[in-house]
Amino acid sequence: MLFSFKDTTYRVGYDQNRQISVSGSVNNGEVLVISGSSGAGKSTLLRVLARLQPCLKGKAFLKGKSWLQMPSTAWRASVHTTCPRNLFCLTEL
Repeated sequence: MLFSFKDTTYRVGYDQNRQISVSGSVNNGEVLVISGSSGAGKSTLLRVLARLQPCLKGKAFLKGKSWLQMPSTAWRASVHTTCPRNLFCLTEL
């Protein structure tokens, strides 16, 4: 498995009162599509998965390595997010 995240919980919205918990995985050659209405938390999820915004709980792995085992800069060098159209790209380590 190239990338996975489990029970990643984060706050959404201007008042930060809403919490969302998500899980998913991407294997080599697969594409993950994140869609939803405006304000649903798509961009926030991408920021959390890129470790640009804190999560409340949960786990994420890139090629079996926990995001807690890698420095933030190394994680971001391998996991790229582009939010203008909510495109999420992964690069191999």
